[in-house]
Amino acid sequence: MVKSFCKIIFISLISTAFWGCASTGKITEPDIPRQQALAQIEQGNERSPNTMRIHARVDYVDEINNKRVVGQDLILSSQKPSHMRITISAFDKAIATLVSDGERFSLIDVGQNVFVTGTATPENISKILPVYLSAADLYRVIFGGFPVDGLAENYLENQTFTWDNVQGGYDRALPMQGGLTEHVYYSWPSGDIFRITVTSGEEIVYRYDASEFKNFEQDGVTYRYPSEILFNLPKQKTDVRLRIDKRDIDVEFSPAVFKLVAPNGVRVIEMD
Repeated sequence: MVKSFCKIIFISLISTAFWGCASTGKITEPDIPRQQALAQIEQGNERSPNTMRIHARVDYVDEINNKRVVGQDLILSSQKPSHMRITISAFDKAIATLVSDGERFSLIDVGQNVFVTGTATPENISKILPVYLSAADLYRVIFGGFPVDGLAENYLENQTFTWDNVQGGYDRALPMQGGLTEHVYYSWPSGDIFRITVTSGEEIVYRYDASEFKNFEQDGVTYRYPSEILFNLPKQKTDVRLRIDKRDIDVEFSPAVFKLVAPNGVRVIEMD
């Protein structure tokens, strides 16, 4: 069963990789100066709502921790600058809830009857959704951006912006800490981020794919977000797929949404 599920994800990744290739396998660069294209993309990506709520189904295979999830319900509520709440349910019952302000997190795991709290590291956030991003970076990706927490301090000065005629989009290569490189791929002219890879030399150590982009209108502003997101982590032997059914823009959240208190009778674990 696990092998079949991984095969489905692999096929999805391959089909996404060649979504726009012509019969020659290469796509010609648009007739626009690259710096002008980059400026237009950056301007478009500056638009993001203050809040968003996502209803999705999540599938994942985590071979290292021997976990497999298919079709669980996920609700993710997020608010600038980096607040979020994730609830995962099965058969209409919440099995885990996590809240974070980007620096701290709290998690209730109903099945284990534990309340976990501590620093919002990628490993800790992955206790509910194994994407191995910090809370702030997961927030950025959900809002149509790219991860920045691992980038080098001077990444803007040392970035490159080229056209990839095989991927069929612009490749924005950003230097990371530890000698890694983050490649952010933009389609044109929409400016959608359809792929992100983190590479060590020629080796891909992290990959994000997004597809089925849709427009969302709110107060005269148009946003574009994907309906399907795939995370692939080869070293962690993990694949995660979010199938997003609904996005609500500019939701008025109560402050209580982003707070979590340990219920009576649960075991409390400090992760600091």
